[in-house]
Amino acid sequence: MSLVVLTWVMGAALAPSGDLPPSLVSVRIVTMQATLEDRPSKLFDPEVEGMRAAVSDLEFDTYRTLNITTVSSQLNDETQIQLTPKYTLYVTPLSRERNGHVRVSVRVEMPPREEGGKPVNAVSTTLVIGPGKQFKLRGLKNEDGELVIVISLKKG
Repeated sequence: MSLVVLTWVMGAALAPSGDLPPSLVSVRIVTMQATLEDRPSKLFDPEVEGMRAAVSDLEFDTYRTLNITTVSSQLNDETQIQLTPKYTLYVTPLSRERNGHVRVSVRVEMPPREEGGKPVNAVSTTLVIGPGKQFKLRGLKNEDGELVIVISLKKG
């Protein structure tokens, strides 16, 4: 058995029951189309009702589900998620902190401006997120509204 496999198996065996191995991070990504439709109160698709607190400060009144996915990655492994035909999300867990928080690199790319060019980084940031907390990315124009991405660390 290789040292790497042995280290992973030992780490998994020593991890508290029900937790992910220390190097595996599970992130939930909820993508919504936010629009302003002159509603008397905010409307959420049932699938994204739990995101209400994360987007309460936004001026939009309608939130429609585009995509909900959970990805599990090893530390420093990048995962690509196609959000819309225009936007691709890249998520890379960087480190696990002692307090249960995880440092994550997040990047949203758009197609190149010119044929054969490089994709454009629409958003690129590093965040530290704790279990059960929600982080939102916004400001990405999409159809008649805005793309809103809510990222949360899934408990093991």
